[in-house]
Amino acid sequence: MKSTFTLLQRIALLITISQPLTATAADKILLFASQYPPYHMSTDGSQFAHDKDKVTGICTDVVKLLMEKAGIPYQIRLRIWSHGYERVQRNKNNGIFCMVKTEERTPYFQWVGPITNMEWSLFAMPDSNIQLDTLEQAKKYRIGGAKNDVISDFLIQKGFTPSVIFNDSRNPVRLKSGSIDLWASDSATGPYLAADEADVSDLKKVLTFNSTPMYIGMSLDVDTQIINRLNTLLKQMHQSGEVRAIRQSYGL
Repeated sequence: MKSTFTLLQRIALLITISQPLTATAADKILLFASQYPPYHMSTDGSQFAHDKDKVTGICTDVVKLLMEKAGIPYQIRLRIWSHGYERVQRNKNNGIFCMVKTEERTPYFQWVGPITNMEWSLFAMPDSNIQLDTLEQAKKYRIGGAKNDVISDFLIQKGFTPSVIFNDSRNPVRLKSGSIDLWASDSATGPYLAADEADVSDLKKVLTFNSTPMYIGMSLDVDTQIINRLNTLLKQMHQSGEVRAIRQSYGL
């Protein structure tokens, strides 16, 4: 009887996952992202957007396709990262993307992913003579980062004292002005923001020191049926090549 019951449970679960979720099965989910090209960004270059049609990027396009496949009503807001990060932990039916899953963050969210990967790098101005072979060598420099950002938090844990600000897009300007010597960012994001915000088109990558997968972090109250379905569909999207095609459309 035990094996038969387990088989029936599995069949029932597969049937549940295969059925689309309607608006009656789930309230609209509000998703937050920040200006972090090429992963998520506004269509007009501004720091804020109030509608999903005004937000684009690799993660955004994957998330949009995923939510539409799942039949889940949703909206996307572009905000400063720390605002969305804190709001998702306080409010129902919220989510934030793309986010690195760390040991500290794990209990505060339900996780959908991975969506894609990011590389952690240190950047300098093109004419900088800074050369690094190890992360430890960077301790003597002034490093800029973003508040509540996984890269900045990692550096702090490693004994660094990065100068963190709420709006990461201002760090290329700080780098250009000489307020900081290095900027901790993602390998793909750094050049985008530097060109857009500081008119620096040839940012110098000094060191890449880590690579991590990125996820959607959902608030804890979101129905586990929804989380399971999203993870199942996302896995299928990776297998079908849909996620890879989205990355390639952004030159990655």
